[in-house]
Amino acid sequence: MLKKIYIDIECFYDSEGYTLKDLSLTEYLRDPRFKLLGCGYYIQLDDGTFEYGWVKEDGMKEFAALDWK
Repeated sequence: MLKKIYIDIECFYDSEGYTLKDLSLTEYLRDPRFKLLGCGYYIQLDDGTFEYGWVKEDGMKEFAALDWK
């Protein structure tokens, strides 16, 4: 069964010149001001139920390295 996962990534922005309205996505991500604050997730488990939570900035590498199969 294909599992569903919903992810909401939160990062720093500045309403004066550092927004996705002002920059392309690539420019925004490569800008030295870019700071990943964390990620909210909602993931379907094997039994069909869902788990949700928040991953802080210092846990993002481990979160990204999970086996998503």
